[in-house]
Amino acid sequence: MRRIALCICIQSFLLVAGCRGPSPHRSAEPPNTARDIASAILLREDIFETAPFAQCHASTVAEAKSGLVAAWFGGSAEGAADVGIWLSRREDGRWTAPVEVAKGRAAGGAAEPCWNPVLFRPTDGPLLLFYKAGPSPARWRGMLTRSSDDGRTWSDPKPLPDGIVGPVKNHPIEVTDGTILCGSSTEDDGWRVHFETTKDKGATWSKTAPIGDATTAGLIQPALLRAGADGVIALMRSDAGRIYESRSADRGLHWTLPGPTVFPNPNSGIDAVTLRDGRHVLVYNPVTEGRGILAVAVSDDGRNWTRALTLEEEKGAEFSYPAVIQARDGLVHITYTRKRQGIRHMVLDPAAVQARYGHDTERQAAVVCAMETSLGTMAFELYEADAPKTVAQFKALVGKGFYDGKDFYRVVRGHVIQAGGGGAAPLPPEFNTRPHRVGMLGLGRTGDEWSGDSEIYICVAPRPHLDGRYTVFGRIIEGFDVLERIAAVPVEEKWEGPDKKMAMHKPFEPVIIRRAQIK
Repeated sequence: MRRIALCICIQSFLLVAGCRGPSPHRSAEPPNTARDIASAILLREDIFETAPFAQCHASTVAEAKSGLVAAWFGGSAEGAADVGIWLSRREDGRWTAPVEVAKGRAAGGAAEPCWNPVLFRPTDGPLLLFYKAGPSPARWRGMLTRSSDDGRTWSDPKPLPDGIVGPVKNHPIEVTDGTILCGSSTEDDGWRVHFETTKDKGATWSKTAPIGDATTAGLIQPALLRAGADGVIALMRSDAGRIYESRSADRGLHWTLPGPTVFPNPNSGIDAVTLRDGRHVLVYNPVTEGRGILAVAVSDDGRNWTRALTLEEEKGAEFSYPAVIQARDGLVHITYTRKRQGIRHMVLDPAAVQARYGHDTERQAAVVCAMETSLGTMAFELYEADAPKTVAQFKALVGKGFYDGKDFYRVVRGHVIQAGGGGAAPLPPEFNTRPHRVGMLGLGRTGDEWSGDSEIYICVAPRPHLDGRYTVFGRIIEGFDVLERIAAVPVEEKWEGPDKKMAMHKPFEPVIIRRAQIK
């Protein structure tokens, strides 16, 4: 049996049609040349080589007056009673040895785990360290400690007021009146996001009600971006396979109903920062399964994004829970979990990572594939910057004549036409911000997101429910009439799968790819 790449699921269509949220993200143009991407990463290092704990996770990073400070939780395993908050400072070009700066204690004095530290230095205040303590995320409580010497020593930790969690994972922002706005969430009654503010650096607090309604996906751990003088954008981890977004026009007092973005999310933490030049940077896992890829996306306006570069890529590994800031010198610093065994630090030059946008009618790539079929010829431009490994393998297969003589064995009206399958090495998912519009060329796969190889599909209608879940690596630029002819051929309707919702419609008269070539 030929490999199945895409399915038509009636329930999925209903879910997509019923979603409410922000307007769709526009297609992004190839961000950088290979040299630009290589030059963007200025430093890649591990904060420590050995440590007195077996596992670590959930790092945070801030810039104190004397340099960078990073913290994370570490112990025998996440949720174990011995898990505390550990910290390191970067001095003279090196990180100091990790030291434990906080431990969790229950009311009776028994040890309990710590969770999700967040470092933040207000404009005119001491370095703040927020963290959580308690047996689980559903029962933890917010804690706060302060340092007046850039993290060398800390005050006695104090609990936050009842019902206040503090910034649950990502750094707060200071809005125009100096108020510290924190993205927070709770997990005791489902996943719900709310926002907390303090005007006096943590002495007193207020909070909003949870955002969303009964139809909203489970959301936690907001990352905050600035949008003008009073605007704020919250990007959120979800349990629905996508990063969600909500917006405020009044410094976080009121929020729009959250809606899904184009970005996939494997139920893992994200972080984002607004640069001083107004651009936005998002660090995230660009898949819906696992945490083996960590990537950076960039936007000029918070609506149109480019997946700019990949920081890590290893199937079955974990690179997760990023934290990102911009330092005084303009460089971008990212820390994240490396396989639960270490905390990695990367420094990026934001000038080498640019977002570029264009119009669908404009030619944007130099590499074109001409595909002659028994019903006419189609030409596709290939998105090398968005999906470099996918395009490289596709070009190699075309050069060997792999697709010559193959047929479009699957033609589903209102969905896709499909050809190829097998005979090539599996590729890592290169899910990007290209939307599935008419004529988009994508890489099919089985259920495993790392299983794409030579299976290709061409959209014959917009398929937004596929955005961020399949690799788009090109689009048709000539031969739309040929695509329409292929999509209209008579087919044998055949529905497969346990629920009979997988359309495997095969043409009665084969549509053959006579020759494919790269120009």
